[in-house]
Amino acid sequence: MRIQLKGIIGSHPSSCIGIAGGAAGGDIIFHEILIEFGVSSQLYLACPKEAYKEKSVSYAGDNWIKRFDNLTQVLPVHILDRIDNESDNIWEQTNQWMFEEASKAGKSNFTLLALWDGKTGDGKGGTSHMISIAKEIGAKVKIIDIKQV
Repeated sequence: MRIQLKGIIGSHPSSCIGIAGGAAGGDIIFHEILIEFGVSSQLYLACPKEAYKEKSVSYAGDNWIKRFDNLTQVLPVHILDRIDNESDNIWEQTNQWMFEEASKAGKSNFTLLALWDGKTGDGKGGTSHMISIAKEIGAKVKIIDIKQV
């Protein structure tokens, strides 16, 4: 992921902004690499921090919990405060919300970097859903095959 991010950022880290959730694994690593590169990064969470941590981080163990907690201390944290319909998927709504925010920079300036196994089993709100939205709106898409990492 480090190499792909460096290629996207190029020699202009101050003109880039990273937007992602804070799940254990790729999301946390993404934010940590951007911090290392001096790129502004922001956490977008589908629910309040403690609930998010329980749903998307704690299963992976104490190290990931510490890393998530550190990010919430050093990065701007945005929490989904709108539920379009109580039956709607908050993960899907968070994906849409992140796309709306990223699109403000213009679709030609928007690149989705996805760490993905190529499977569609994650459903709406998952990685394959993010990739399909990005392609629909004409954003650039770069995929890192998780099976080859």
